[in-house]
Amino acid sequence: PPPPAAVMNAAITTSEVRSHEGDAQPWMMVDVARTDAEARLSAQWALKASAFRTLEQAETTRREHFSGWSAAQASTLAALQKQAAKGRGEQTDCLSFLQQRAAADLAYAASFSKHRLGGKKVSELADLRAAALPGGAGSG
Repeated sequence: PPPPAAVMNAAITTSEVRSHEGDAQPWMMVDVARTDAEARLSAQWALKASAFRTLEQAETTRREHFSGWSAAQASTLAALQKQAAKGRGEQTDCLSFLQQRAAADLAYAASFSKHRLGGKKVSELADLRAAALPGGAGSG
């Protein structure tokens, strides 16, 4: 597309500038005269570009800091999940042991109700103690 009319009508000035590098070849400085409205628009875009660069730098820094924090949290979470799984395994083993122990205790207690001491059926621990004592139910 062709340049806007304001650019076409702008005054262009040129001047030579000595090189800072010390060679004999001068630089050509080209300056385009702008209107106040164009200067304000250019300043607004420059401000927006500066704000964008600042925001981009801040976001990059935030992301870098968050990445380290996130990695540390992920490591902590993995360790906690490992410990929780180990705890669930231990709890399952303990529950299994206690269930087996309760079943064995019930079977042991049930076996006493089938025995007779001193001619009488033993169904309670108190009866067993009384039968074992001298002069108890089993003596005679």
